Amino acid sequence: MLTRGTGLGQRRDTQTWSVVLLSFVLGSGCALDDLNRLGAGRASISAGPDATAPDPRLADPLRPDHSLNADAAVSANDAGAASPAPELLPNPSFEDGHEGWLGFGDSRIYDVLDAHTGDRAILSTNREHSWEGPSYDIQALVTASQPYAVSAWVRNEFNAHNVMLTLKVTCGSDTTYTRLATRAVADDWLQLDASFLAPECADLAELSVYVEGPPAYRNVLVDDVSLRSISLPSSG
Repeated sequence: MLTRGTGLGQRRDTQTWSVVLLSFVLGSGCALDDLNRLGAGRASISAGPDATAPDPRLADPLRPDHSLNADAAVSANDAGAASPAPELLPNPSFEDGHEGWLGFGDSRIYDVLDAHTGDRAILSTNREHSWEGPSYDIQALVTASQPYAVSAWVRNEFNAHNVMLTLKVTCGSDTTYTRLATRAVADDWLQLDASFLAPECADLAELSVYVEGPPAYRNVLVDDVSLRSISLPSSG
């Protein structure tokens, strides 16, 4: 079963979605060309629940437009003002290449001297579909049921288009695509950021975060990707 999930959320207030718990049964609409990823068509896409009540663990939601599932976790800003946890991704700024990153579908990844910080970033090109882009399997970096903050700086090579940060989960025979963040991005560097709970799955085959969204054959640049553990606020 393949379903489109609803992301846990992001802190941006520009064309973003709200913080919600990663669930294998949550769903939302998607474009027609998103129905096929890596050649595997989806049988159905559920609409997902309409959960608007604040999560009881969030004493002071960041924005009134948060749409939270009843089991929702926490946005990265609500994790408190403590010092950030260590970076979990190796080489997050691509200064030493892009080992571990793969291109969905027929897309290709190249190291380029056009960076948000430092000297290097990666360029996703040869994108035949809007869902194609650079991905990284974070399964070995996270612990089930624990919350994490994820972010990436992105820019389009030409014109302004929506760019998305998405989580792919393959648990047994079920694959879920969870939209974590969406933002309209032009040719200036902008950040996508979100948070999610790592799924509980005894037969987890893949847990990948990736960038998608610009129209087919439009290049997108990515730099300064981050994955860090965060803490849930006290429910007291």
